[in-house]
Parts: sequence; structure tokens; C-alpha cells
Amino acid sequence: MTTQLEAINQMLSGIGQAPVVSLDVANPEIAIAIDILDQVDREVQGEGWHFNTEVAFPFTVNDAGHIYVPAEALQVSDNKFANNQKYQTVLRSGKLYDKVNHTDVFPANTIIKCDVVWKEDFEDLPQVFQDYIVQRATRVFAGRTLGTQDMVTFNAQDEALLRANCIAYDTSSSDVNIFGQETGQNFYLSYTPFRTIAR
Repeated sequence: MTTQLEAINQMLSGIGQAPVVSLDVANPEIAIAIDILDQVDREVQGEGWHFNTEVAFPFTVNDAGHIYVPAEALQVSDNKFANNQKYQTVLRSGKLYDKVNHTDVFPANTIIKCDVVWKEDFEDLPQVFQDYIVQRATRVFAGRTLGTQDMVTFNAQDEALLRANCIAYDTSSSDVNIFGQETGQNFYLSYTPFRTIAR
């Protein structure tokens, strides 16, 4: 597995800089690299992959009638099958908001099940995703610090290959069938364009 320090050193190497032994944020170049790595990490994980997506995750209403969503949740959408299409929830001000009843207050002791995309720690990601994130971050880093199109184009070629590896890993680990159903699901997911074009 790749550590954050190793990832930053790969990014520095991508622009011809020497590796560092620690992440000293007082160094502007390192600070920029860390910010870009974090940004790209969130973007990639935010797409929602098998390893960081939970279906029908239960959220419990607190005593005030609210459901606060953890900061690690990158995407939250109500599971219409589990909730019998009773709610249409979105995330607002860190809480679930019901667009059907126009409120963020839910009945006490209610459990609402949502499909959640979680932000995992970089070090805990599958290796293929770490490789892809680092390569994508390196391309962005090179573009911002060097501004040379040749370096950006060179990194983009490797990036495309690594993304293909991620898609292959995701397809293999989720064990989807022709209908897009994962192992253990017994309902049909109707055609949704955003799921098709997301990859």
C-alpha cells in the first residue's frame, strides 16, 4: 500500500523534484501537492465505487427529529426500495432533508435507509485506486506548477490506463450481472443515464 508521503514523493518526481523525508507544509510545493492529492482523492472516491458504497445504510433520527450525516459521507441518497418511496432525501446543512414533506424533521425513532458513498482514508484504498489517484494528482500538480503541456499529456496517458484498471477492479469485486445487480441484490435497477456515463 502507498502512504501519503510516498504519494507526495511520486508527485514531486513527476515534475523532476527530489523526494522528501517528511511532509513539511511550510514548504509551499509540498503544501500544494498535499492539497491537490486530497482534492483528487475526494473527487475519485466521490464517484462511488464498490469498495466505498453502502446500500441501505441505516440512519437513526435523534431526539430532536434530525438525522446528522457524518462528514465522511460524500454522497447520500435515500434507498427508495428500503423506504418504500416514502421519502426523497437530500443533504442540506449536514442533515438529511425530505423533499417530499419539505422538512428536515423526521418522526422520532425512525430509521431511514440511504445509499452512501463514504470517504475512506487514502492508505486504506485498494492499490489500483491509490495508483490512479496519485497519477491523476501528478498530472494536476504538473499543470499547476510547471504549466508545460508536454508533461501533462505524458501523465494523462498513464492516467487513462490506471483508470481502466480501477474500472476492471470495481467490476470484478462487485460481481455485477447483466442488469447491473450486485451479488445479494434481488431487485432490478432501472436504466439511469448518470450511472452509465459516470464511468
